[in-house]
Amino acid sequence: MPEWGDTIDEGGVRRKHYPCHEFQWKVLTSTARFTAAIAGTGGGKTVTGPLWIAREIARIAQERNLETHPYKCMVVAPTYPILSRATAPELVRSFRGTALEGKYIESRNVYVLPNEMGLIYTLSADNPQGLEGGQIDNVWIDEGGQITYTAWIALQGRLGAKQGRALITTTPYGENWLFHRFWKNWKKGDPNYAVFTFSSIANPVYPKEEYERARREMSPQRFSMRYDGEFIRMAGLVFSAWRSCLKMFIEAPRGTHYGGGDWGWSPSPFAALAAVLDEEDRLWVWYNRSVRNVSVVEHAKKLPMGVHYFFDPANPEGIETLRRAGHVVEAARVKSIVVGLDAVYARMATGRLIIHPKCRALLQELSAYRYPEEDDEVLAKEPIGEHHSIDSLRYMISSIDKLSYAEVA
Repeated sequence: MPEWGDTIDEGGVRRKHYPCHEFQWKVLTSTARFTAAIAGTGGGKTVTGPLWIAREIARIAQERNLETHPYKCMVVAPTYPILSRATAPELVRSFRGTALEGKYIESRNVYVLPNEMGLIYTLSADNPQGLEGGQIDNVWIDEGGQITYTAWIALQGRLGAKQGRALITTTPYGENWLFHRFWKNWKKGDPNYAVFTFSSIANPVYPKEEYERARREMSPQRFSMRYDGEFIRMAGLVFSAWRSCLKMFIEAPRGTHYGGGDWGWSPSPFAALAAVLDEEDRLWVWYNRSVRNVSVVEHAKKLPMGVHYFFDPANPEGIETLRRAGHVVEAARVKSIVVGLDAVYARMATGRLIIHPKCRALLQELSAYRYPEEDDEVLAKEPIGEHHSIDSLRYMISSIDKLSYAEVA
């Protein structure tokens, strides 16, 4: 990311400068009441928020005396971890060394501007009801595509009396409310709305080689959303190239033995896989169990030994049962469906996933697992179809590839 720089002008005044790229400047100079910066990861969305607040403070200071009528603003993130890890620290970092440098009181979730100029409340949208009450001048919503439509309604209510402005900075997360209730309003020409979309490499310091790596290893739909900032309705098969993984082999090569498992609460089947990770980082899936209405104790007798399994963490008692039977079992390190499916796709797209034809349940699921066809204006939908063996696959792959939810949050 571009870095802040300090300079001293001819009058001896210390100023802090940030080298904005073209799209950041368009966002900052937008006069629409509701503005959205919808961009690829690393495109410079989050840093735009504090810059926008600074410009809003300057604009409002020209309209009224902030000493007698202090400024009030909200900074909102979809979850508290995102707020505390990324959004609030960016606000503090950006204002440090400027005329807006104040004091962040984390225990009260408030940033106090200097000289009693005003307050900036920092909140998460985990509970939309917690966003209700009182009127504010404006709001910055970081990763706004992750908040619910109910939360957006609540925030509009906070802005109503003053007809305050809002900025949303986000990566798109499918055709959810932000698409149907915001982007579409802008496309229809509603002057209250402005949308600026840009890719990760619109930021001049974002590595182009990383952008191209993601293009190779990610599904085209997911890449368009994550790195080009485009709204895409996920449709069709999740793994359209599943046949490329199918390969007959007598036995898997030497390597490290891994597995994955999903409990499949009745009436769904218990599913498990076993595979070998060879020296060339290819994963050879050679075993697939998919059975209904059998106890975990019975499953433990059938699963291959000497395998490091990653199971759905939702059943710690089941994990302990498998361990008592002599299996090496760990709770899956990644629960996120999106992260897991992307991890599977990455191996599939790069020829590092090989599946034996006898893994019938897994292959049947891969051939039918798809995104729904109909639109959903409230929440982006997950894929549909049987997926317990697929879940076992994503638990295994995302865990051994050392992915984490933090990488996509």
